[in-house]
Amino acid sequence: MNIYEELRKKRPAHPSIGPEYRSDSTSSTTTAYEPNENSQPNQQYIYTQQREINFLTTPSSFVTGPPSKNHWKPDSEVSSCADCSRAFTLINRRHHCRKCGDIFCNQCTSYTARLDQDCRFNPKGIESRICRKCDEERKNNLKMMMNNSDQTRT
Repeated sequence: MNIYEELRKKRPAHPSIGPEYRSDSTSSTTTAYEPNENSQPNQQYIYTQQREINFLTTPSSFVTGPPSKNHWKPDSEVSSCADCSRAFTLINRRHHCRKCGDIFCNQCTSYTARLDQDCRFNPKGIESRICRKCDEERKNNLKMMMNNSDQTRT
């Protein structure tokens, strides 16, 4: 038995997930994963989509730490940049995109965004290195939020 491992404080994988995300049968909250008996066939999808839109417009205030590294691709699996295909060397180093977890060169991860512990865009999150594709996703999310807010004003 390794005493250091036993005493080490374990960080929960998803500390900000509330009871509405849990799938236990004792929960009285209807979730996207547990459709109500009275729900129509497409209602489950609509509920999930609405929850994602709500998160984009009102992000969680529970930022408990830096983005997780659990989804990162191992360094040993890649020998070149996922975007420009330049080979990694002692000079051209590997860098993980904190959002998608893929591995890129320095030039292809020159973008930054604020991410929460679950690697979601969050204005209260920690400034993190991201790739071009994830930066485009962030910009598209912002455009969608702006379009939604413009439509609700008119």
